[in-house]
Amino acid sequence: GTLVKISRRNGRKQPYHFILLSDMLLYASPRNSSNDTFDLHRVLHLSLLSVEDMREVAPGDDAEGAPDTKSAVPEPHDEHAHANGEHHLPIEGRRHAFRLVGPQKTIIVKAQSDVDKEEWLEAIAGQIHLTLQERDRWVNDEGKLATGVGKRNEARAKEAERVTAGGAA
Repeated sequence: GTLVKISRRNGRKQPYHFILLSDMLLYASPRNSSNDTFDLHRVLHLSLLSVEDMREVAPGDDAEGAPDTKSAVPEPHDEHAHANGEHHLPIEGRRHAFRLVGPQKTIIVKAQSDVDKEEWLEAIAGQIHLTLQERDRWVNDEGKLATGVGKRNEARAKEAERVTAGGAA
């Protein structure tokens, strides 16, 4: 579906088509006006990604627009907020916004509605959880290879090594 990415440099709002797969999130821009082909912009690996709700509503909103107490929205002087472009997003604009945090890139995106945002947050967070569960099943607690068919799998060995060496979760 379509989400609007907010540039951290200049606050520019750019719509992208986001595609959630089992282990990654892709975003691309339409190549033509018929939206039948896309140019891939970036691939975000779910095992390295987290999502953060940015919702904070201005005082006086009705109960439906009550602030989300689970998310901590940085104050305007917050260095993290400035570094990630949040100074371009006024508080009222954060209602439908969320942050995708990864080791190489953190982006802010905005959905069309609260319902749309909640669906994206649930879908992405759920798929991140499944991806991490699958990785944990693949590599057991001691960092040894999970026993599959009884053969040593080189990819599993490398993942076990990365996880036990403190690689990204």
